[in-house]
Amino acid sequence: MLQLLLLPEVLGGNLRKKVVSLGTAQSGQDSYQFIDGAPLEGNNFYRIAGNDLDGKLTYSPVKLVRFDASGLTIALSPVPTYTHSVQLTTSTAADDEPVAACLISPIGQVLKLYTIRQGQNLLELGGFAKGVYFLKVSTMKNKSEVRKIVIQ
Repeated sequence: MLQLLLLPEVLGGNLRKKVVSLGTAQSGQDSYQFIDGAPLEGNNFYRIAGNDLDGKLTYSPVKLVRFDASGLTIALSPVPTYTHSVQLTTSTAADDEPVAACLISPIGQVLKLYTIRQGQNLLELGGFAKGVYFLKVSTMKNKSEVRKIVIQ
């Protein structure tokens, strides 16, 4: 019997733990589907627990799924970058809403501000040393997302 475990999270002061049965695995079956009809805003953690043929309980690695209803979506590539530039793609619920981005050091220092537009933007990182940085993308309505950038 396979079960999907929605791991404990704090929700309004209460601990949330949900167990959903995925049924009995068939021989050779290696994929399963589940749609969480009520994900929490933010981080949701999932794992599969299954009984092996010998009766031993085995757990899959924990998987993080982030649910963001804010309407801000960003994609960043390539990460890591070897060319000191990254492609940033943005979209928001309101297509004409302006967005801005800032490059942040690992200690939280703002290193560079970028004015960006909806869609694709090429961000130049030429003056920065190899290492780990963070890019914070914000909207005028205080929605924001942070992504890690690695310069090689």
